Order: sequence, then structure tokens, then C-alpha cells
Amino acid sequence: MLTGSLEDVARAFKITKKEAYSGALYYSNKRRFKILETPDKIGEEFADQIYEKKDYLLSDKYIAPITTYKSSAPVKIAPYVYFLYNDGVLVYIGQTKRLLMRLAAHQDTKVFNGVSVKEVDEKDFELCESLNIYYYQPVLNIQKKSYSEFYKLVLRMCDFW
Repeated sequence: MLTGSLEDVARAFKITKKEAYSGALYYSNKRRFKILETPDKIGEEFADQIYEKKDYLLSDKYIAPITTYKSSAPVKIAPYVYFLYNDGVLVYIGQTKRLLMRLAAHQDTKVFNGVSVKEVDEKDFELCESLNIYYYQPVLNIQKKSYSEFYKLVLRMCDFW
């Protein structure tokens, strides 16, 4: 069971204890709300919310249970997060509303031989892409999101302020 200890928080987010501490301290000061119970521990009620928000953001709502793109399927103009594979390895994640045009553009700049897509809600468009990049860390996403940035995103989205 995860607790409010900064060691548990660090382990859950794949970050250092120092990053867990500095993130909690930063958002405590920014929101004028005491998240840290002691220098080594986040208050239990805050820790519970942090873990719940992390699990929610990494749920199927945002993280793609990946479905294979079929070229014969009709493709409408809609918000998509797409996943490019090379020999079965995920190499890139992107977002677009015009899927076929975007995939065609990537053929000149990226090496890939497989594609998966997830249609997403308009309001969750960019968040879904970012969360999948955090989660999967594909090699061709130059602006990879670090685990530390993901932790800070979770802190920003928590309801305890």
C-alpha cells in the first residue's frame, strides 16, 4: 500500500525523493496550502488524492488501449491521438484532426511500418497526447515529457486547493 512518504511518492512516479519534495513544496507555496506534513511526508489526504488522480489520468480514458488502424476504415475529421510503430516497437505519438494527411506527412520524416489510433474528446485532445507520451516514452518524441513533469501535472490537477 502506498503512503504519503516521499519515498513512496517518488517510487510511484518514477522520480527521485528530491523531485517529489520540491514538487510538493512548490505547489504548497504556490497555492498557499500545506501539502507537506513533514519534510519526508505528504499529508495522507493529499497523498490519497495524488494517487487517485494519477490512476485516473493513466486510465483507459486517456491512455490508449490501442486499436489497429485499418486503411479501409472510413476516417472522419476528428481529434485523434496516433501511435507510430516500427517493427512492433512504439516510436512516436502525435495528435491530429486530419489523420490521413498527418500520417502521409510523417512518411517523409519518420521510419514506421505500423499505426494505431485513439479517437478522443476535443477537450481532452492535448492532455491525452501528453499523457500517452509520459506513459510510453517513445524514442522519436523529441519533446518527451519527464516523469517529474507528469508528477507536477498530477499535483496541478488535484482538487485539494
